[in-house]
Amino acid sequence: MTVVHAIRTPGEAYEYALLLEKASEEFYHLAAEHFAGTDIQMLLLQLAEEESTHQSEIEEMRARVLEEIASDARLETDLAPPARDRLERIARAGSLDEVARIALSLEEAARENYKSLAQAASGGLREMFLEMKAFEEEHIRLLRRMIKDINVDPDDPYEIYEQ
Repeated sequence: MTVVHAIRTPGEAYEYALLLEKASEEFYHLAAEHFAGTDIQMLLLQLAEEESTHQSEIEEMRARVLEEIASDARLETDLAPPARDRLERIARAGSLDEVARIALSLEEAARENYKSLAQAASGGLREMFLEMKAFEEEHIRLLRRMIKDINVDPDDPYEIYEQ
């Protein structure tokens, strides 16, 4: 993993969380544009809206952990940067399956980053990162179901029943 963000303070962790959610929202908007006029566009726009909601929730949580964010406490964790490369891959994506798999990798990376932040933090800040990790896990479940549904062969009755 290429380490770009060395998180050393609660304030840096908070700013990183916002950056991560903004990058995810941007990803889903670009993916929705790429699939304009298709059934999947609405799902991608819904995911973008959820990422926007996550930003608002982080802002609301900030009030609960403001003292921790403003403190001189030290966190020692290194995180991968928000996945800008995935944004570029959307433009080259040739199928819905490919976009869903790119999105899945984005959500898995976000989950791991929130897990690392939670392990490095304490108190309310730790709880905030655990809550964000849970949001990402829900997106992962949704995307895995979507990938499975995309790849079902409707002409194979056994595959349909195995779902």
